[in-house]
Amino acid sequence: NNTFLLNLYYSDFRRRSNVQTLFGEEKVVTKKKKAIETSAKLYSERLGKLFEFVSEPYILKNKLNFVMFHFVMVSNNSAAVKIANEIVKKYNQE
Repeated sequence: NNTFLLNLYYSDFRRRSNVQTLFGEEKVVTKKKKAIETSAKLYSERLGKLFEFVSEPYILKNKLNFVMFHFVMVSNNSAAVKIANEIVKKYNQE
């Protein structure tokens, strides 16, 4: 549903505000801080509705050290996610 996605976009990633200018009031949209971390949290929450266990997100970066995406392990087996979390903690510290 496009309305759901649009509301999610504005509620979690953007901030709407009205600003007084010389030409009257204008609507301004600004990016919220920590959008990448917010997206990882949202994905984990949504996956948690489908699976019993969700790992910590593993941040995957490109050569220029920009975040490309988050790897998240999901399972209905707690041991699988425990192992994934141990691996993620090891590599996220580097």
